[in-house]
Amino acid sequence: MKNDYRLKTLKILFIDDDWLLRSSMEYYFKKKVFSFVVIESAEQAIERLKDERFDVVICDYKLPGMDGLTFFENLYNKHPGMKKILITAYGDKDLEESAHMVGINHFILKPFDSEKIKRAIME
Repeated sequence: MKNDYRLKTLKILFIDDDWLLRSSMEYYFKKKVFSFVVIESAEQAIERLKDERFDVVICDYKLPGMDGLTFFENLYNKHPGMKKILITAYGDKDLEESAHMVGINHFILKPFDSEKIKRAIME
């Protein structure tokens, strides 16, 4: 019950170029959190983060333009306290180590379900 209340207070930004994944994650989280914003590129997310604060940012690794790791490198030392989650279908140990070096809290391999993302958010 305490975790449900905490979840309802969160603002989450979800970045992925896959429309179906964005839609399904938005559908799952929309009524569970205070705000769930979906964006399809890292560049759009950087612009959004100039004016808005999020508690959690979830970003895909493989994106057109800037990839997710570079996106999080750009956020390094910015937005303290923001939880950072990198999702990917192309993961390996080197990428996972690089992710942790730039302050990413969770590295999640695709395919995943919404509950796995929820658990990462709540940790």
